[in-house]
Amino acid sequence: MALAARTDPRAPFCRLPANRNPLVQYRRAAAAAGVTCEADRGRYIGHTLGGAEIYEIGCDGLAGGWVLWSPGEAIFKSCLIVEVEGGTCTLTRATERLATAAQLLRGSAVETCAPVEALFMGASAGIQHYEVRCRAGEHVVARLPREGGAPDIIPCEAATLIGGGCRFTP
Repeated sequence: MALAARTDPRAPFCRLPANRNPLVQYRRAAAAAGVTCEADRGRYIGHTLGGAEIYEIGCDGLAGGWVLWSPGEAIFKSCLIVEVEGGTCTLTRATERLATAAQLLRGSAVETCAPVEALFMGASAGIQHYEVRCRAGEHVVARLPREGGAPDIIPCEAATLIGGGCRFTP
């Protein structure tokens, strides 16, 4: 996959038939990391200092993310998190980010929200917080419980101590 990512036509390339479709390998890496979306795009990014390879996975209709893969371990980070941490996701469209934000709100008091902006605010003890601004005017923080299920919804006015408070201007 690293060779396929090179743009120099003089660079070595993969000749084995099994390596000619890197999407198969991206899908394997995504599955190993527990990605539940349909991976439809991928690209090799590089590797960490510890030797883990980094791949960006694009998803059909939802936000993709980065897979950090090393033998025996694969970790997925959503693009909503990657971008806040200073990384770049080039395979996730804005509409896919917003569809993921809408999915995060399922089962909550604002599940009919049509997100226009969404931002990862941080995590602690396995609980994640996302700021979401909805088309109808709701401006909330979704607290995703560690064990899954519907998120707790906190009005932005009451969330000043979470991740530095809400950043979007209503």
